[in-house]
Amino acid sequence: MTDDLRQNSVPAEFGSQDGRLADPAFLVNGDPGEVAALLDTASGPEARLAAAVYQVSADTHREARRVVRRQLLALDAARCGDRDLAARISAVPVEGEPEARWGVEWATGSQVNPRFGQPLSGHSAKVTGMALAVVHGRHCVVTGSYDDTVCVRDLATGQRVQDSHVPDEEIGGVEALATMVDHGRPVAVSGNGYYTVSLWELEPDPDMLELGFSGHSYIGEYGAGFPSAVAMATLGGQPVVVSAGDGRVEVWHLSGREIAYAYMWPQGGGIVVIRALATAVLDGKAVVVAGAYDGTLRIWELPDLREVNAFRLPEVGVFRLPAQIGALTVAEVGGRTLILAGVGDSLRLIDPATGRHIGPLPAGHSGAVEAMATGVAHGRPVVVTGGQDGTVRVWPLDVGRQLPKNPIAVLAFPSAVSAVAMAEDGRLAVGFGHDVAVLAPR
Repeated sequence: MTDDLRQNSVPAEFGSQDGRLADPAFLVNGDPGEVAALLDTASGPEARLAAAVYQVSADTHREARRVVRRQLLALDAARCGDRDLAARISAVPVEGEPEARWGVEWATGSQVNPRFGQPLSGHSAKVTGMALAVVHGRHCVVTGSYDDTVCVRDLATGQRVQDSHVPDEEIGGVEALATMVDHGRPVAVSGNGYYTVSLWELEPDPDMLELGFSGHSYIGEYGAGFPSAVAMATLGGQPVVVSAGDGRVEVWHLSGREIAYAYMWPQGGGIVVIRALATAVLDGKAVVVAGAYDGTLRIWELPDLREVNAFRLPEVGVFRLPAQIGALTVAEVGGRTLILAGVGDSLRLIDPATGRHIGPLPAGHSGAVEAMATGVAHGRPVVVTGGQDGTVRVWPLDVGRQLPKNPIAVLAFPSAVSAVAMAEDGRLAVGFGHDVAVLAPR
């Protein structure tokens, strides 16, 4: 909280409304017009902070349902640096709605007016990738951004563990990010807009830069495509990197030596944009699964990229548009290993042997799915999706062989959700706009 919010510089006659403004229940359940009319009357520090928090998303509060307002207010309180207020807002009951299943632990506030508080600074451009790692014994969230940086923060507190490092050469913004452990040391790999794949040291030697960097060309025989998706796998005890971009998938050793490459040809020729990539084990084989914007799904065996299967999802909508695949992962559902894919605004279960969708489509996002992660929350295996509609949706994977019609939780954010990751204890990291938030199960 900044000093100007602590100072009582407003005339005392306005202080009679402070109790109402400082009441989280009034902020959540009160008529937005009535709340807005009182914001300028706040005189005490608690009321002034509450008013500042409400103003961050004031335009949205006018039309939002109360359960959405509760989520946004808790998030904005954390963005303004008051975790206690965020917790009290999350605990406010909303008639006809369940209790909040996740509370906001912390959030950066890059796009919050500095006079509203002292939020943790986030990135200066869109968050594009997110992964988890253990760095110096601390559980951390690692984020990449179009601002050319990779940032490491403590998952519990939001404090920086490593300062971001911008390489001397231009990398054109981080497009995708993945982490893994290489012989006991945590590393991150990023796909960048300047046709490079970068290796980042998360626990560097004392004489090294805080985040080491190595790059290599991504220009192939049939043209160049920036690596818009990356994943990592371990083969025979050795880590490998898989990157994908405009029609080309490559497997790399961590030294930068290329192991194999393959192309994903679209129908009718040309190139296809690959934005979704995952490594998994299918039928006892290590594979990589890639999804493209023309609805193509392809599976290759690692490390030589021998093709295992390929299929194209049916076109969708009245205008027969391509089934754009924006995110995917592989998980066990009802005893079967399936591909979970964000196709347009919907989440689909896909049989990796046939390419067929399993079960009816659940109630999806109102914008394209851009991010996906799996984990365990509240004792249940779940898949989490983030979309351009500014929501995160949590779906249970233990309810049979198909997804339920509705998610068990919907979390609201003030801008499109571009990255998600789930820790072993159910904590959920979310990238939205320039910022990052961590929510914990309640």
